[in-house]
Parts: sequence; structure tokens; C-alpha cells
Amino acid sequence: MSNKVVMVSFIDSSNIGDQLISKMLDRELLSECEVRNFSYRYIADDYYSGGEVKRHGKRNSFYNKYVKKIKPVHALVSRLKWFNNYNKLKKQDSLALRGALRETGTLVIGGGNVIFDSSKYTYSARKFAHLLNIANKEGANVFVSSIGIGPFQTELQEKEAVEQLKRCSAVTVRDERSKAYCDKYGLETVVKSVDPVFLLPEEKKSSTLNSKHIGICVIDYRIAGVSYLEYKAYKQHLVELINQLHMIENAQITLFSTEKEDYNTIDELKKELLDSAFVSYQTVNNSEELLSLYATFDMLIGTRMHAMIIAASQCIPIVGLSWQQKVDEMFKNMALSDRCYGIPTLNDNQQEIVAAVTAILDNKEQYIEEASIIKQKLTAEFELVKQEFNKLIVEKR
Repeated sequence: MSNKVVMVSFIDSSNIGDQLISKMLDRELLSECEVRNFSYRYIADDYYSGGEVKRHGKRNSFYNKYVKKIKPVHALVSRLKWFNNYNKLKKQDSLALRGALRETGTLVIGGGNVIFDSSKYTYSARKFAHLLNIANKEGANVFVSSIGIGPFQTELQEKEAVEQLKRCSAVTVRDERSKAYCDKYGLETVVKSVDPVFLLPEEKKSSTLNSKHIGICVIDYRIAGVSYLEYKAYKQHLVELINQLHMIENAQITLFSTEKEDYNTIDELKKELLDSAFVSYQTVNNSEELLSLYATFDMLIGTRMHAMIIAASQCIPIVGLSWQQKVDEMFKNMALSDRCYGIPTLNDNQQEIVAAVTAILDNKEQYIEEASIIKQKLTAEFELVKQEFNKLIVEKR
């Protein structure tokens, strides 16, 4: 009879990358298990069901443009917002989750950036602790699979994150930075592996050796907590990069995202690129549509981490625009840090980015082969997660 487990993951997320994490863990790690899936809201089978693209209203725009730069006000709003969400979580009905944990005896934390704090006024480790408290009360072992932790704004946030991970039976992380946090605060048993989405099966490509189709995954940079002026500069420099890529390479460019909230920014860019016939725009609703789109790309310029991981899984060459440490760490995993550029320095590095894109488009076969080798290496590294999980299952028996 198969082992029974509960997996809590971001199955309810509008982010296609988050959705694929749980799918790939089901496929690659838990294929011989009977899995009960829950979201982090503690709801069973709480899968994302689509819906309209979110649009930020005038109130949100006013806040980002004027109020956010008033630090005491923004700090108070951030703190109140976090505590409101935390209190909602504590009141959430968890009876179904508790019953499933009693029945199975094993909780799998299913990947993603589980513990991080973009503000010094938030305490994401407390949310994680609440889930662990439920698991411990029901007598369940906890296996943490391929998570990322960080960034953090204070040492207290770092320490509390690792203290909570110490309560788990086994922990695997997806990058060196996450492991470094664990090492710093004495979690010696942590195992560094990779994100499971790297193992996504490669689909057949429709691009050709002579085509020059560049996909650009756009992010709403405001998610990083930047000011209105920084956000405005990001859009301006991205438009300049797009125009330069077309002028030099005569490339066709498609703007899209793997996160629905980013389409607000794509709409704004569309207005600024109104007369640019070489730019197209694609709304992507699910992983199937995304992979069909990727099959037409010769390369990807990415911002969203999983947009780039999915490209790597399809052996599509990538250049990264980093907005958070997890993007930097992903490129370190692939030994491609020289192709990752910070969004704050996008203007300064524009010529270098264009040169990297030109090199890829002029030598596609070479870069596709490189991507294939990287995928093989990372696929092998995921075996470490399987080994740790199998140890836990054996001990449970």
C-alpha cells in the first residue's frame, strides 16, 4: 500500500511557477504516495481556478506615488497589514488539515519562497510556526522540500526562520543563500538541492535556427517595495532596452508574465510602445499556454524566477534581470551569474545585456547545448531531495 502524506503548498497561487512546484513534487517526489493537497490557507484541494487579471485602482496608484515615500506612514500600514493577515490565518478553519495529518502522520512543505520578510515590520516565521504547531499537535513528521528562505531585513527575522526550521524532521533548500542562513544559526542537517521545476519535461520547439524571437517576462517592480520614481525608471529603461534589441537584432519581442498581477505593468508598457509593430503581448493563463508560448522563443529575458526556471527546463537560453536575492541564487545554481543583471543597474548594464542577447542569438545551437547540460546537472541534484524523503519514510515505518 502507498504511503499517505499531506502536502501544503502554493496550489492556490495565481503564479504559474508556484502551481508547477506542487505539480512537479507530486510527479518527482511523491509519485508513490497517496497525497492530500492543501493550500497555506489550510483548505483541501484549494487549487487556483483562474479569474480576471487584477488591476490596481486609483487608490493603489496614489498610495504608491505619494504615501509610500512617507516612511512612518508606510511602516505603520505595512505592520497593520501583516498583523491583519496573520490574525486571519490563526482564525482559519484547520479541522480538515488536522484530520489529514492525524491520518497520514507526514506533512510535506511543498517548496517555494516560504519564509521571507521584505519589511522589518513583518514576521513570516510566525506564519510558518503556526503550521508547524498544527503538525506537531497531530503527531506528524514534517519534511521541508526545496524551499527558499530570505531575504530578511533584520537578524532577528533570520534567526527566527532557522529556529522554526529546526523543528522539522528534515529540511532541503533550493539555493546556497538559504543554506547559508541555516548554517549561520546552527541547522547542520540542512541539505542544499534545487527547485523541482527544473525537472519539467521539455516540449517540442517551433522556433528555427534563423528566427529571432525574444520573450521578455515583465514584473511589476513595485512588488520589491521600490519607490514610484524607481518603478518609473525601470519601465523607461525596459522600453529603451526593447527598442535597442529590435534596432540591433531586428528581433520580434513578446511581453508576458507568469504572474497575473504583473499585467498592470505590461499594460503601461504597451502604451509607451504603442507604435512598435515588432512587440506583441501575450496573456498567459496556465502552464499549458506558457509552454506553447515558450516553444516559439529563441531566448528569454526574465524577471520572475520561475519564468526563467521553466525556460531552463525547456533548454531555452536566458538572461536575467534580478529584483531579489532568489533570482541571483538561481543563476548561481546554474553557474550563469555573469548573465544576471540587477534591475537597479538596468540602465548602466544595457550595452552588456544587448551583447549577451546578441551572443545567444548568433550562436543558438551552442547555448541550447549549454542549457541542456545545465538541466541534466540540476536534475541529478534533485536526487538529494528524494534521498532525504526516503530516509524519513523508512524511519516512519
